[in-house]
Amino acid sequence: MSEGLDERILKSWKLNSNIDEVNFKQKNIIFGLNGSGKSSLANILQANFFRKHNPKHFRIFSENYVKETLSLKDGRIRGVISNFGKKNVDIEQQIEGNLSAINDRKVQMNRYDEKIKDSIQTTEKFMEDVLNRRRGTNNKIHNKPKAKTVHEKVNLWIKDYDDSIKLFPDEKYNEITGDANFSVESENVNLCIVPDTIDINKLKIENLSELLSKNFKDIDIPSQEIISWLETGLKIHKGKTKCEFCGSSIHYDDIYDHITSYLQNEKQKASRQLTEIHHELVAIQQVVEELKRNFGKYRDLFLQQEDDNHFNVISAAEREIHNALSAVDLKTDRMDLSVSIEIDSLKKAILDVNNSVRFIKDSKIAYSQNILEKVNRLELLVKGAIGYELKNSKIVNENLAKIAEWEDEVQRLKKEKADLENKNEILTAEKSDLSNFARFLNATLRDMNLDFFLKLDGDVYRLEHNDGTTLRLDDVSEGERNLLSLIYFYYEMLDDNEISLKEDIEGIVLDDPISSLDDNNKFYILELIKSLLDYDLPKIYILTHSWDDFCAMTYGRNDRDTYAFFEIKKESQVSRINEIEGSKLLSPYMQMYCEVDAFCNKKVEEIPPQESLHMPNTMRRVLEEYVKFNVNLDYATATHTGDIAKALFKCEISDLSNSKKQKLDLLLSVCNILSHKATHPHNPSEIHKAAKFLRNTIRECDKYHHLKMTCYSARTS
Repeated sequence: MSEGLDERILKSWKLNSNIDEVNFKQKNIIFGLNGSGKSSLANILQANFFRKHNPKHFRIFSENYVKETLSLKDGRIRGVISNFGKKNVDIEQQIEGNLSAINDRKVQMNRYDEKIKDSIQTTEKFMEDVLNRRRGTNNKIHNKPKAKTVHEKVNLWIKDYDDSIKLFPDEKYNEITGDANFSVESENVNLCIVPDTIDINKLKIENLSELLSKNFKDIDIPSQEIISWLETGLKIHKGKTKCEFCGSSIHYDDIYDHITSYLQNEKQKASRQLTEIHHELVAIQQVVEELKRNFGKYRDLFLQQEDDNHFNVISAAEREIHNALSAVDLKTDRMDLSVSIEIDSLKKAILDVNNSVRFIKDSKIAYSQNILEKVNRLELLVKGAIGYELKNSKIVNENLAKIAEWEDEVQRLKKEKADLENKNEILTAEKSDLSNFARFLNATLRDMNLDFFLKLDGDVYRLEHNDGTTLRLDDVSEGERNLLSLIYFYYEMLDDNEISLKEDIEGIVLDDPISSLDDNNKFYILELIKSLLDYDLPKIYILTHSWDDFCAMTYGRNDRDTYAFFEIKKESQVSRINEIEGSKLLSPYMQMYCEVDAFCNKKVEEIPPQESLHMPNTMRRVLEEYVKFNVNLDYATATHTGDIAKALFKCEISDLSNSKKQKLDLLLSVCNILSHKATHPHNPSEIHKAAKFLRNTIRECDKYHHLKMTCYSARTS
């Protein structure tokens, strides 16, 4: 086979390889680890076929199939001519009828488009007029963006109104313009005076009842005014011997004692207290009078209708204060009389007056702030006024309703037009020799729940997502791309009867066809490949790196005249291929265990890079199978270290030495990290240590299991 071939094709099969000694049969299934030389062997098989046969009669599937055979430069896919089934004889008549219906839809759509355009222009002009009239000289207010639809513009103005009314619910939006001036309103509020509260000493009020009811003896003492005058004079003459008014001699100490006796008199004390209370009650009375006098202004400017209850409260308080004043005046004139008064009613009246004063002051401040807010946010108010007018405009509402109705009609017509065009596209495709293959292949993709399909595009296909998006082959995952490629590869070889392969196919090579696929899709493709082995072909070669797949494909194929099974191994950069007898096939687990054992028996420097790249995955699968058998655990991950320790060491992890714990961590790291990477910056020494730890642990703790696996391998090798 190697004679005359370029060394670039032979690669590891030159020199002392046994490639020329192999006795291939009609159907050949070949196992080899990654890097063992499978792809080079596939190229050799292709080159040998091309030397002896027409290349058109040969099919090869490899990692380059998509790039070299399937994909075109613009991302589309090569077409396949097939005639599955009979063509419809009246396709042309159906296409013509659909074209006529499509033209009718176009005419109707154009009519509606004109109506929509006119209504939009009318509505846009009305909005512009409202904007210009409302904003006046306020140039900060602009129309809504041109890119927005007329519905969106009106809705944006109405939103402005909704936002404004939340802040200023009592405004007359039908009167607001950009020229609005709130200065007069602000000045009227500022000129409206609200008196201050009057604070009366609570102790005085509490003592008032006692003062009024007590009967004082009629002692002849000066009036309170005279006493006050004397007090002032006493201060002026302190330390002096002559009167400042008449110049006569005076005795300051005698005068001081005399006035002090007046001041210390109980009746005089009460009189002084009554006078003080009188002044304070008069002050409150003046506050009440001012509140009542200005209450109408308060109501007009900043109070609400529901605030009128304060007027009633103030009026009631006024009566109580008037009654208290009358009682105080009477007592002051007749200290020997006993006068009664409702002190609690008086206290409530004073409290009510002060509360009303505070409420009115707060209302005035809030309203002043509101005016200031309106001045600062006049732009928002004007926008709200525009939105208010548009919201209540009969012209705008009628036009928008018509536009919406006509747009719905246009969408309906568009859908009908698109449906008719799609029917014509399908009918046109049915006239093509390429349509049957796409339909046949798409049925398979649909059955496998894939979300893309082939669509006829002239004399080729394009890949399209179920949502209508055009895809390139690079847009789908590697597994989906391999799946599509394998299905395409298989069905492209089918004859028009959909049952047998094309008669001119003389040789097929599949180089590692099952990779990067999930379990469901892998099962389907495996069945597809196994079905190829059932065809009566001149030659077929299937190469795989998966021992599971190799066993599945070889199972039950006992005709040794037709089938041959091989294994490729590479040592010292030279590939060799040896036939495997059917009785010597190991189970996938045994095969992998023996691979790990053989890997452990090598020196680190003897391990080729490809083998160290492949080994973590093999170790992971051996560990998972062993752990599952012993402790019924599906996944040997770091989160289940305790169960893994039980399976490997037959003891709790707490009983392990620190050294064994560290080695176990290294094993799980290699199995669970490196095994899931297609390429990794691997350390062969680290992988070798982890593999030996796995093998040696099983050998020491489960000697029978180790011997059974390795002895079986020794007997069959």
